[in-house]
Amino acid sequence: MVGRRRRTGSISERTKKIKTFTLHEGQLHPQTHINVIYQDRKQRLWLGTYKNGVLLYTPKDGKITRIGDKESDFLDICYFYEDTDGKIWLGTQTGIYSSNGKDLIYEKELNDQLPDIMVHGILRDKNGKLWVGTFGKGVVVFDTNNKQILNFTTENGFPSNAVNHMMTDSRQHIWVATREGIAVFKDTSRPEKFEIFGANEGLENTQVRAIQEDHDGHIWISTNGGISRLDENAKKFYNYNHHDGVPMGDFMDGSTCISPDGILYFGSQNGACYFNPRELSSPRDVSPVTITQFFIYNKQMENKDTERPIPTTKGKVELPHDQNTFKISFNVLDYTQSSQLEFTYMLEGLENAWYSTQGDNQVIFRNIPPGKYVFKVKTRFRNQEWDEKAATLTVVINPPLWLTWYAKLFYALLFIFALYALLRFYKRKLDLESSLEVERKKSQNEQDLNNERLRFYTNITHELRTPLTLILGPLEDLLSDTTLSPKHANKISIIHDSATRLLNLINRILEFRKTETQNRKLAVAKGDLSQLVQEIGLRYKELNPNNKVEYHINIETRETELFYDADMITSILDNLMSNAAKYTSEGEITLTLRSVEEAQIKYTEISVSDTGHGIDAEALPHIFDRYYQAESKFQASGSGIGLALVKGLSELHEGILKVESTPEVGTTFTLRLLTENTYPNAAHTQSKTGKKATETEEGAITDNTTDGHPIVLVVEDNADIREYIKSSFADIYEVITAKDGKEGWELAQSKIPNVIVSDIMMPIMDGIELCKLVKDDMRTSHIPVILLTAKDSLQDKEEGYASGADSYLTKPFSAKLLHSRINNLLETRKKIASQLALADTQPKQESAVNSLNRLDNEFLQKITRIIEDNLEMEKMDIAFIADKMCMSHSTLYRKIKGLTEMSANEFIRKVKMRKGAELLLSGEYTISEIAYMIGFSSVAYFRQCFKDEYGTAPSDYVKQRG
Repeated sequence: MVGRRRRTGSISERTKKIKTFTLHEGQLHPQTHINVIYQDRKQRLWLGTYKNGVLLYTPKDGKITRIGDKESDFLDICYFYEDTDGKIWLGTQTGIYSSNGKDLIYEKELNDQLPDIMVHGILRDKNGKLWVGTFGKGVVVFDTNNKQILNFTTENGFPSNAVNHMMTDSRQHIWVATREGIAVFKDTSRPEKFEIFGANEGLENTQVRAIQEDHDGHIWISTNGGISRLDENAKKFYNYNHHDGVPMGDFMDGSTCISPDGILYFGSQNGACYFNPRELSSPRDVSPVTITQFFIYNKQMENKDTERPIPTTKGKVELPHDQNTFKISFNVLDYTQSSQLEFTYMLEGLENAWYSTQGDNQVIFRNIPPGKYVFKVKTRFRNQEWDEKAATLTVVINPPLWLTWYAKLFYALLFIFALYALLRFYKRKLDLESSLEVERKKSQNEQDLNNERLRFYTNITHELRTPLTLILGPLEDLLSDTTLSPKHANKISIIHDSATRLLNLINRILEFRKTETQNRKLAVAKGDLSQLVQEIGLRYKELNPNNKVEYHINIETRETELFYDADMITSILDNLMSNAAKYTSEGEITLTLRSVEEAQIKYTEISVSDTGHGIDAEALPHIFDRYYQAESKFQASGSGIGLALVKGLSELHEGILKVESTPEVGTTFTLRLLTENTYPNAAHTQSKTGKKATETEEGAITDNTTDGHPIVLVVEDNADIREYIKSSFADIYEVITAKDGKEGWELAQSKIPNVIVSDIMMPIMDGIELCKLVKDDMRTSHIPVILLTAKDSLQDKEEGYASGADSYLTKPFSAKLLHSRINNLLETRKKIASQLALADTQPKQESAVNSLNRLDNEFLQKITRIIEDNLEMEKMDIAFIADKMCMSHSTLYRKIKGLTEMSANEFIRKVKMRKGAELLLSGEYTISEIAYMIGFSSVAYFRQCFKDEYGTAPSDYVKQRG
């Protein structure tokens, strides 16, 4: 059947006749056309129009009748389906309708449940369920009661929401044509299971328009790309397009039918396509494929102008490396088959896979790398199996010169040579490292040997100080002897000066050695630098032996307060002044202190200028080198270490040392220090002003009693007893009180009393616990504790003494008895202190130590060990020991005072004197050596302190003990 705008006709294949009947009786709109034609069981034709309703044609009388009322004249009909009871279902763009041949009925119950009212397909399955295909919401399934039970969309795996056609095959399978392939429901009793066929199965165009089953049960479909047949067993599509005679253009939705003799019809925009499917399915023999032409491209541009044919002799083509883009053409010998064939090819050696030519009979290969390849091509009729006979062509692309086998051999030889050179270089590197290591060890050994020599030299130098001391001592005694004649006194003075110079030289060597080994540490203190400079200058000025040389001291600044190491500055200036005196036979020597400012930075400068012989320009860069002595007619004797020592000390002091000299004019040495440098990495000591402050502070610490009275701490919860004890002893002791043990412990830590009198039974903290705290703390362990209690049992007394109590009084007690106990304890402490003070009586000292408790013994041993470990320190004070003991200055002072009845400085001197006496009695050292060993810079001061301590001079002490 064929639908036209104003006419409808039928075609008889056997008679080739066309019967035409007009549609004017149906009163159609002039702009409408027939969308769908359906023949029911009564041979009537149902005509669905485009927005002009439904017409019914009765072949018996040739009448055409419009179905429905005027409201249905504008319906856009898409689909007809005849139910088992003869009811006609109509799918429209506005929902589902039904008809009995006279009226159109709007199926409201169904339409209200539809997610989309554009209906393109209606079917009823063998189980009575109604299937509705919509244009935008997939397939909807209703049960026998017209209730929706399922909706198949893309959300639950359906291929597409747009349905174009629906069909039931001979096996009662439901087929649905969509825009993304087809879906089949094979078991309608289980509609949730369906199968999809599309592009994965070889369908060239997935926009399926119509589905039809042939008499052999094969499924045929029309698409926008042609006609396709589905092989369900192989799950594969066979596609036919315009090359096979299928008309160009899109096919129409649902436009298909089959004639009784098996001819399939599909309607398209360019007419109907009909064929016998059995004829298409019979296999045909394909003509053999052959390679027809081979082209190469001379340039990068691939066009006809650059193509150059190459003969394919004996099935082989050989190309240079720069002609690796080529085209191969092929075809079958029977050119009549060309339009119906498909080709597939493979370039073996590049990719071992077959590729379709997509209808072309040629293929282009671009930039193929050098190598040997085999081109293969096969053919087949569309929708048939590939012919196993393939045409082949061997293509050889020769490599460039640098990739030939002999080039690769050269590369291999070059790599071997490079590897050999690398290994040889590595071996030489190892040998060099080994020799360097040997040299390093040799140098290290030499350095160690040199250090040993220097150490030995230093030790010998130390030993020289002992005989020098023995020489200088008698010489000083002889010089002070007025009975000597002037002649002998002069000779002795010369000997004394020589010995003094020798001692100074030895001291300089030791100082230099200490600087070289970096054992000399910077220890700065803030003070008046002008005083030190003035003192050094005056010393040289007063002791000047040369009347032809004048000394001048200039202080040109008032900013003289800064941090400096007095010992270092003294050593530097002594060396510079002595050098100036040595090389200035006549003229002037000037010592100057000034302030300068450069780049907004303040400096303090000390300069030593002379008008002597000067230094040659060649020698000037080397004068600070160790052991260097310039060759000059004015060269004086020396060791060559003085200026090297000055240089090292200047750098250690973070100063800048400069020298300027003009021969026969003079030399100026300048030491420049940063005025505001605080030397954060150096040790900081107290200046003389600081010492005085410390002494003042210590004096303040010592004043811990009122009018020299001992402090007694009374801890008692009874206020009357507290007042009684306080009033009873107010004239002889300083009495402080506490109402419980906690308050008493706080006062004991802060006041460090001489005696503690405590009750046992008290709130918060009792007397036993207080006594334990006092005796277990090193700060207070020396304080005697008297416990007061009303309990008089032996157990109570044992508990009190076990806590460390020194005495025990039972209430009621008399003030006289308590005074006697306190006085006895204080006297006992004084006896122990006096025994500790006897530095030269070891047995008495041991007896005193044994009478102390464990903590007090440990305290004395620790503080004594600290002093003995640092005997050489001249400026040891309470601050140093407090830092080592991790105690405050006041607590340490009171602790020492409470144990020994001595101040901290007296105790330090006592320990040093005791050690000095031991060293004297050993007979191994001289008095001078012992003085330096225990921290006395002056032997005379040591003699005086020793005499003050033991009542006799050191030499007499040795004789008495000997």
